[in-house]
Amino acid sequence: MNDPSEQRHEAPAILPSIRGRCPKCDAPLTADELHAMTTVCPGCKTELQIFLKANWAYTVASLTIGVVVAYLRGHESIVLGIWALFYGMVVLLLIKVYRWELHLPIKIVEVPNCSFWPTTKP
Repeated sequence: MNDPSEQRHEAPAILPSIRGRCPKCDAPLTADELHAMTTVCPGCKTELQIFLKANWAYTVASLTIGVVVAYLRGHESIVLGIWALFYGMVVLLLIKVYRWELHLPIKIVEVPNCSFWPTTKP
């Protein structure tokens, strides 16, 4: 059994990547759990919201890229501004769509209770 041809190699188990933690119970949240439309903590069943950190920086960067692309394509004056907004919004949309694949930093918060009065009867 010491012969290298006789040794068996098993594939390593694929562990789910932990992408964040629940702010209420500190349970680990995987990327698959955060991709769901309504994110719920598997431990305490709290509804969660996911935000991009430094969202303003992505907006400024995408609009700057939009201005550069519009200028390089030869647009001038007000047309430059219109096309810069268009290209910038396309880049910002791509950032928002591919935020999980780009592993951008996220902030996980609990969904606030926005009711004006209690929904349970005493």
